[in-house]
This record gives sequence, C-alpha cells and structure tokens, in this order.
Amino acid sequence: MIDKSFQDIRVNVITRILKIIWFFAVIAIFFAVLQDIFSNEYRRILTVYIPTVLFLSAITYIKRIPFDIKSGTLLILFVLIGASEFIYFGLASLGYMLFVVSVTLTGVFYGLKYGYYALTVTIMFILIVAYAYLTAQINITEVQQRASLDWKAWVSTLIVYIIVNITLMTTISLLIQDVLNLNSRIKNLIIQKNKEIAAAVEESSRNSSIISVQKSFLHVFHHLNTPLGNALAALSFSQDSAPEEKEKAVSLAKKSINQAINEIRSLQTSMGYLESLSMTEQIDIVDFIRSNEQVISMDYMADIFFEYYTADKIIRINPLTLLQVLNLLIKNSVDHADSPDLKIVISVDFEEPETLLISIEDNGKGIPEEHKEKIFEPFFTTSGISRIGLGLSIARKIVMEQFYGFLRYDETFTDGARFVIGIPVSY
Repeated sequence: MIDKSFQDIRVNVITRILKIIWFFAVIAIFFAVLQDIFSNEYRRILTVYIPTVLFLSAITYIKRIPFDIKSGTLLILFVLIGASEFIYFGLASLGYMLFVVSVTLTGVFYGLKYGYYALTVTIMFILIVAYAYLTAQINITEVQQRASLDWKAWVSTLIVYIIVNITLMTTISLLIQDVLNLNSRIKNLIIQKNKEIAAAVEESSRNSSIISVQKSFLHVFHHLNTPLGNALAALSFSQDSAPEEKEKAVSLAKKSINQAINEIRSLQTSMGYLESLSMTEQIDIVDFIRSNEQVISMDYMADIFFEYYTADKIIRINPLTLLQVLNLLIKNSVDHADSPDLKIVISVDFEEPETLLISIEDNGKGIPEEHKEKIFEPFFTTSGISRIGLGLSIARKIVMEQFYGFLRYDETFTDGARFVIGIPVSY
C-alpha cells in the first residue's frame, strides 16, 4: 500500500516534469508551425502539432486524470524519444540519459521490481540497436560517429548504464523510504504529544474546578457563620426571657436556620456537576430536553414552557451537567424575577455554522443596567445574605470550560431577562 505522503510527492514530481515538457514542447511546436506556414504545409499542423499540444495540455493540467495515466504517458514519452535517439544517432545520442530517467522514475514510483523490468526491456532494446549498427543494417553518418561500430564501446557503455540505473534506483528508493519512516515517526510523536497535552488540559481543568470549589466553600462558610450565629444567639437569649421575647427569639432562630439551609441547598445545586465532569455521551439534544421537561420544571413555582425551533441534533455532551446548567439558570429566574405570575420559556434552536442555542427567558423585572457587567462574577448577589451569588458564575464556567461554548445575557430582550447558551455541535 502506497503511503499518502509518498503519493503526494510523486504526483508533484510528475506534474512539475510534465509542465516543463509542455513548456518546451509548445515553444518547439510554435516554431515548427511557423516554418510550415511559410512553406504552405498545413497537413502536419492539423495532424501532428495541434493534437500533440492538446494531448500534452490535457495530461498536464487536467487534475481528474489519474496519476498512473500521467506517469505512464511521461515514461512512454521518455522511452520513445530515447529509442529514437538510439536509432538515429547511436552512441552519440541522448538515448542513455533518457533511458536512465525513465527506468529510475519507474523504480522510484512503482517499486524496484518494476524498475528492474524496465531496465531489462531497455537493455534488450539497446542490444538490438547495437546489433543493427554492428551488422550495418543502419547506415552510419558523421553525426552518429564511428564509435557506434565498435562492440567494445557498446558493452562498456551498457555496463555503465546498468550500474548507474541500479545505483540511482536503490539510493533514491532507500532515501524516500527513510523520509517516509521519519515522517511516520513525527506523525506518531505529534499524536502522542497531543494526547498528553489533552490529558494535561483535562487534569488542569479538574484541578482548577477543585480549587474553585475549595474557595467557594470558604466563602460559603463565611456566609453561614452569620445566620447560624444569629440562631445560636437567639436561642441562648430565649432561655431566660419572658414568653413574648422567647417567641420572638425562637422565630428569629428559625429564620436564621432556614437561611443557612437555603445556603447549603444552593451550594449543593451549584456543585453537583463536579461528580460527573468526564462522563460525556452522544445524545439527541432535542429529544433529551423534551424527555426531561418534567424533571427540569418540577421543583419550581413557575410556569415553564419549552419551544423547539430545530430538528434533532446529535451532540456529544455530559447530559447531567447540561441539566445542572439549566437548573442554575431557572433558579436564577425564580430568585430574581420578582413576578407574581412568573413565566419561564426554554427554547432550543440551531445557528450556522454548527452552533446549538438554548435560551432561558422570563417575564420578570430584568437586570438593572448597573448590574449587567457583574452578574457573572462569583459571589455577586443583590439579595443580601439570603443568596450566595454563585449560580450564574458556575453556569458560565461549566459552559465555557466543559462545553467549549458561551453563556451570555441577551440585552436586546426587554420583556424580562434572557440568557443564551451556545454550544458548538462539534463538542
């Protein structure tokens, strides 16, 4: 089986040689045509020159013509010209040089076996021509020189011809094989390095996520300290208080404990995706969201609607992580929409080239202009101590680092708040 790199090399070599031959052939034919025109000889122009130029042009510049036809035509051309040189000019010709080129190219492009076949055929032809000269079946002219009648000259040049052909074929073939082996080793090394880099990037991403979680826990513990401290203080105060004061203290303690519980639930929701960072699979995204509509909307006091503007799309993704992102965005709408009749619409669309779009919009009060630049910052919240402020930050981090996509706030939407997730289908 021929290596693709080698195939490209030989195609380029043959193409360049054909272009050179075509260039000089056109020049030679041009002057020959002028000479025939001045001599009022038009038959060769129509029967020889024009067909030759058209044939060479087609072989050289039509890319659809298979390589074997192009290379075969070139080798036959070298052999025919070399044979003509031997017949008309004997040892004074360029026949040996043309035969060396044709035999060497055959051995290099098609293998040493076929190169030796070509060498054998040309040797037999040379012997036949030599016999014709030595037996005076070909008339000798001054151009052909008297050396063509010396059998020793034929033998010595033939020996040199054989040695040169074998040396060139073997050397060039071994050199090309070494280059191909080196190219193969480089490719394997690049593939191995790419795998190592991908593994290192994945490990770095996981480590970064773990560090982020550690920082989040420290921040959350700081936030939990306030409501739990208030609860402990209220309970301690209630022990020696009057019944009315005791009731107020217990109420304050319950409220503070509920705040702490909400903090813990929020953290649990935000961090749940870390358990399955590497579990990706091929899913039909439209079918997946449609089949999980109840799961997505069951925990929220809001009317949640789903709209689909694209046909089925197959994408490789972590489905649990996608659900986490949707839950974080829905929870953000529920917590901040401030609407008695909250309506949330989740739509799935497809944008060229190859980008899946999932939007989550609500009919709430929207986001104030002064907060738009901060909404994705960790721990940014407008709800005092009742919220941690990690939801949007974590959702965006997941989309960017795990899905290689984007999460943005759509400022063109004026009837509430709309967030748009973009995920490349190639992910």
